[in-house]
Amino acid sequence: MKRVNFLPAVVLSLFLIVSSASLTGVNLTTAALDAFFGGLIPLQLQQQHIAGAVVTVVHRGEVVFSHGYGYADLEHRRPMDPSDTLVRIGSITKLCTATVVMQLVEQGLIDLDADIERYLEFPITRAFDEPVTMRHLLTHTAGFEDRGFGTWVQKDALPLSLASWLVTDMPEQVRRPGSYAAYSNYGFALAGHIASRVSGMDYDTLLERSLFSPLMMDHTSSAQPIPENLQPLASLGYRFEQGRYVVQDLPLLLPAPAGSVYSTAEDMSRLMIMQLQSGRYAQEQLLLSESAAVMQSVQFKHDQNLHDGMALGFYETHRNGVRIIGHGGDTLWFHSRLALIPSHEIGLFVSFNSAGSEELGTEIVDTFTDHFLGVEQQRSDPFIPADTDMVSGTYRMNRMSFSTPERLMQLLSTISIEKVDAGTILLDGPKGPELFRAVAPMVYEREGSALRLVFSEDEQGSMRAFLDTAPFLVFQRIPWYESAAVHLGIMVVTLVISLLWIVLHLKRRLLGTAGYRMTGRPCLFDAGMLGFSGLAIALLTVMGLLISDITALMTGGSSLIYLLYALPYLLVCCFLAAASGLIVSLRTLVLSGKSLFRSVLQLLVLLSFLWSLWYWNILGGRF
Repeated sequence: MKRVNFLPAVVLSLFLIVSSASLTGVNLTTAALDAFFGGLIPLQLQQQHIAGAVVTVVHRGEVVFSHGYGYADLEHRRPMDPSDTLVRIGSITKLCTATVVMQLVEQGLIDLDADIERYLEFPITRAFDEPVTMRHLLTHTAGFEDRGFGTWVQKDALPLSLASWLVTDMPEQVRRPGSYAAYSNYGFALAGHIASRVSGMDYDTLLERSLFSPLMMDHTSSAQPIPENLQPLASLGYRFEQGRYVVQDLPLLLPAPAGSVYSTAEDMSRLMIMQLQSGRYAQEQLLLSESAAVMQSVQFKHDQNLHDGMALGFYETHRNGVRIIGHGGDTLWFHSRLALIPSHEIGLFVSFNSAGSEELGTEIVDTFTDHFLGVEQQRSDPFIPADTDMVSGTYRMNRMSFSTPERLMQLLSTISIEKVDAGTILLDGPKGPELFRAVAPMVYEREGSALRLVFSEDEQGSMRAFLDTAPFLVFQRIPWYESAAVHLGIMVVTLVISLLWIVLHLKRRLLGTAGYRMTGRPCLFDAGMLGFSGLAIALLTVMGLLISDITALMTGGSSLIYLLYALPYLLVCCFLAAASGLIVSLRTLVLSGKSLFRSVLQLLVLLSFLWSLWYWNILGGRF
């Protein structure tokens, strides 16, 4: 599970108390916003070791605040400037992709509910009869598994064309289209490719002509690498290591329509104003008001008891009873958040340029809403007793790979739900433990708020959990044999036995003692066990190194991936040798019952390790 840093939340909570959040009405003056962000963001930069940030706020069609904090280039002391410092907006790019798709829908070139293969030059992977539609792609409900490794390439590598990547890296379809949402970069890359094909323009040209140029977003580009005239304006990306800021490489993203855009805070203000004004900016009507309304309205919701759902590109959240639509953007070093509050004609964009700022954007939006629109009121609906035993267990996100070794990463990203009493459960997840109380059958609300956690069983009787604020995800309850305890336990036991075998082998060699005496035959059992032990230690070491360097996996920059592919097959060979040796030894010498039991037990441990490798696609999975 991802390690939780509570410091940002503590800082925000203290700031909220000090800042007197009991304001009535919306006081979005420049002075009020300068005091709010000036007292908050510099403290975040200091506490979280972030090099720089930019923020902009729009209200009723105007930019009311725009400011930079910290540095875009620490070495040259170049400050973050909201007007001309380019930041990676990551998955906020999806809003740009969805906007141009809606423009093409208006032109009659795309039907939101038609089979997307009508627009493609290649077939997509299908596991169900139902067609995949553009509406599915824009709401993350196409049913694709998620793959992350290798979606980035180093700047000096020759990137594949988008079409080539879509074919060579095509994921499996693991859910019926329209049944459940699961965040999919591949799905949005498909949407962008379709928009490119039907428009007759490449993706970068389409965005420039249809969106960036009409909005006068002169410092915005989806090109990779970014145009030469904009490169000097781009912020560097940083990681704080061993007491100093280290500049990080900025790789290129293969599924570009899912996250390739660089922009400035002030350019993003124009995009927000256009969406808040029903598709209009200045004299330009980029979207019909009807199209903007469809784009911003909920198109998919896992359960009607939830408050939040998926719009087209946007996802919906609520804070203090106020509806917020927007998107987050997380690349390897940049972390951004765009939030629109249509009821108050407010838009907020914030971006940080360093690792460790993943949660700050969302926390700023929450604190901003609390401060300017009123603190959340305590819920008034009565709590009820509920059968909390039915929903207790360990759950994992359905945003995962089912066919590649990436599946193993899900061992570290689970949440647990435990029964507290007849009507209360404790959810222990990335944000720490939180209490939820039942308000209706299978419906729970977080203590002190209206945030809901809803449960339901699928056709196979598997329990699933849906959480407000995450309408693009499902949490699936996992069986005992998928738990981290089982598989990590197998790995630990295998490691211990492997180390013992190597120690015993060295002891035998040094002392000249024999193991099993095989009459005229090589000791296959000993040789197989020794080979398996050495390879198992090597494989576990490789797995540990790969997990500790996710960036290398994401960019395909680690040669260790080839060992991860090859070593399991060598392990199978060694296991077969050990098993054959034991069978042969039973025919050629007498083994005591104790020795036989010990040998069979050791083979069972090895077999369980191979099963674990197979289950998580390390053995036999595709890369």
